Amino acid sequence: APVNSGDSTTWELYFRLGFDPSNNNRLKIILKSDNFDLKNNFNGYFLQIGRNGADDRIELLRQDGTSTNSDPILSSAEGSVAIAPEARLRVIRDPIGNWELYADFSGGNALNLLDQGFDDTYNFGQFFGMVCDYTSNNLKEFFIDDIRIDPLYVDDDGPILVNAVPENAERVEVFFDEAL
Repeated sequence: APVNSGDSTTWELYFRLGFDPSNNNRLKIILKSDNFDLKNNFNGYFLQIGRNGADDRIELLRQDGTSTNSDPILSSAEGSVAIAPEARLRVIRDPIGNWELYADFSGGNALNLLDQGFDDTYNFGQFFGMVCDYTSNNLKEFFIDDIRIDPLYVDDDGPILVNAVPENAERVEVFFDEAL
């Protein structure tokens, strides 16, 4: 979904998976992406729930185009989401790139700080969403609710024309100082 988030944002949500996560059955929550195609090529950050069986954890990872940085920025403890996980999560990013991960693994509101980290590679994101990887038996076993993103970035300053170049008698190429 198109959701502009700035350099300082808090994301909150509840999730429950009706299966044990694996490489073929996992949830990715894309917090910040520069591309609407959340499954392939984007620059931004995502939470991954599940990867290694009994070692499953929640990890905040950075995606650079088609490659994912394999060193998590944030991580819960090994095994914390290994068996049909449920949690209420909060992820906070401050203006300079400090990240915090909070969770209540009962799904309640008693959120505890799990990890802190730093990454300031990407400040803004234009898209938020989820990617559910699943085998046919787990198609209906993803439950996600109570999504909150605060604050949403509001661009109050319009684009400024930087340059206009005539291409021919009917066409002019214009350049602005920001994406339209």
